[in-house]
Amino acid sequence: KKKALVTKEKHSKEQNVQAEKVKRQSKDFEFRVEEFFAGFKRGMPYEYSSDFEKAYVTMDRIHHGPRTEENPFGSLLEIKEDSVRLNEMQELFELFVIEYRQVDQ
Repeated sequence: KKKALVTKEKHSKEQNVQAEKVKRQSKDFEFRVEEFFAGFKRGMPYEYSSDFEKAYVTMDRIHHGPRTEENPFGSLLEIKEDSVRLNEMQELFELFVIEYRQVDQ
């Protein structure tokens, strides 16, 4: 038992540094999610158009397209993957696990 406590104390400083890093990543991710959904609301084709192919290209790009100048915050699939990864890191470092409700909608 004593060895486990000594080892835990020895690594606690590094663990705290990594926990702070995860907190910063979570804040940055929250900003990214807000910006993504603001761009989503601006860029989606909401009205009828005879050029429906363009609408499908836009929806595909937003759903699973790569991060580009047109799509600076990445795709919805990337956002979901990042939210799962961050939640796992928050659990690992015993932080409050943030539910990203916008991503699940």
